[in-house]
Amino acid sequence: MYQKVKVISLIVALFAFSLPATALEDIVDSVATGCEKELSSFCKDVTPGDGRILACLYAHADKISGRCEYAVYDAAAQLERAVSALTYVAN
Repeated sequence: MYQKVKVISLIVALFAFSLPATALEDIVDSVATGCEKELSSFCKDVTPGDGRILACLYAHADKISGRCEYAVYDAAAQLERAVSALTYVAN
């Protein structure tokens, strides 16, 4: 889980500004939906931004559901594909 959180945080920090707003919103929405229970239970008092939500999920990694873990993994995969596309275009 730590690896996924680290990858997502890094990719978002470096490349999110280059993604279409709707694509980034879709990724965020999929994690919010997949991790709804965890976010409302463990992370309800966390101020969003600067990777704090992902850090909260990481801090409770031993308690998150398979659905949430998959949502975070899928978000990382989507961001990785977007970065690959940006790299291809840049080259």
